[in-house]
Amino acid sequence: MLHLELQLVLRSRRFWKAARAFLCGLLAALLVNKPSAG
Repeated sequence: MLHLELQLVLRSRRFWKAARAFLCGLLAALLVNKPSAG
């Protein structure tokens, strides 16, 4: 089952560190590419 693998992934600090870095980078890219309204 995938449930055990899912728990292992959710408990992985390395995964969360990579995921957080990816999300931060993605958010920064969106903010930079977003045309300024002001």
